[in-house]
Amino acid sequence: MYLGELIKKYRNENKISQRDFAKTCNLSHTYIAALEKNIDQRTGKPIAPTLDTVKYISKAMNMSIETVLHLLENNQEFIMNKDAPKYSEDEYTGLNTEGLTEEDIEDIKAYIEIRRNMNKNRNKN
Repeated sequence: MYLGELIKKYRNENKISQRDFAKTCNLSHTYIAALEKNIDQRTGKPIAPTLDTVKYISKAMNMSIETVLHLLENNQEFIMNKDAPKYSEDEYTGLNTEGLTEEDIEDIKAYIEIRRNMNKNRNKN
């Protein structure tokens, strides 16, 4: 089982939306959706979460990280030594969100993360 499959199974069994699960994990709902699809839209390859991501997800599912890792496929790839794409409220303190819905705000945060990743990839080349 891949991490995204485990998340989806947990969410379905507990009747939790992606958005609510994402908030519990302190991750974006778009990242949870990508994990569940197991496709990195930028590369078209299977998504490789960080161990921090696994830690956040384990905590949200009330499981130890060891248990989650044990449930995952042997070929589940991970990114080492990088932070998970998470959103700190402090990071967005300066944004004027007046008149925006929670969904609008999450979409803006996801867009910012996408642009950051695009810039990182551009700088690598």
